[in-house]
Amino acid sequence: MLYCANQLYQHPGQHHSQHLGATEALRLSAATLCRSSFSLSKVIRRLLKQLAVWHERASSRRRLADLDERMLRDIGLDRATAGAEANKPFWTP
Repeated sequence: MLYCANQLYQHPGQHHSQHLGATEALRLSAATLCRSSFSLSKVIRRLLKQLAVWHERASSRRRLADLDERMLRDIGLDRATAGAEANKPFWTP
């Protein structure tokens, strides 16, 4: 896990308010790095979530295409409607 600014770059024996000039610069750089890393992790989480949505959509459409006429009738669909939905690309809602 990343620790931002003070925890990461605090010089041993110093309190949070006692930073040297170089240490302060490192601390600020660390804070910027932490914000970037948190932003990157947010992007990765969103990407993984979108991939899961696409995977579920593709799986559902494959299962829909495999249903027989009786099962389609049970859910209120005809073959043409089911086929149109099953043939949509995974990225199309």
